[in-house]
Amino acid sequence: MLAVRSLVLVTLYALLVFGPAAAYFLVFEPAWASAYLLEAGSHARAFDVVLAVLVPSSVVVGFLVTGHAIRRHRAAAALRIGAPVALVALALTLLLFPRLSVQATYAQYHGDFGTRPVAGTSLGWALVWFGTVVLVATLYVASALRGLEGKRA
Repeated sequence: MLAVRSLVLVTLYALLVFGPAAAYFLVFEPAWASAYLLEAGSHARAFDVVLAVLVPSSVVVGFLVTGHAIRRHRAAAALRIGAPVALVALALTLLLFPRLSVQATYAQYHGDFGTRPVAGTSLGWALVWFGTVVLVATLYVASALRGLEGKRA
């Protein structure tokens, strides 16, 4: 029963916090969300729909994959599973940072005109807002999961 409660909590977090945060950028800043690698069109929109489903799913799958190790108090095993994923995400962020530091359309970015630094733009404020919401919600869910684990003991 405890595992079901934990899974429900993580699923709610994925669907109500993490997914909508990612979807915002896919909908309102599609060129930025793809790091200006895909031109907004029918193929990119299909890709956005797939991403909108995969993003919250990734949270739940990650919880299911690492949950067993965490429940057995094997932090090293959970770290071995999560660290490569975190390192790939960090590497991609650093590699794409020059692209992600500007707000533009696909045409503006590739035509080298009309680009603006993210800071102070609606995109920049959305990043701050959603970053804060996701961080606070993540800390809350982590605390709630620890509380559920404590009830088991």
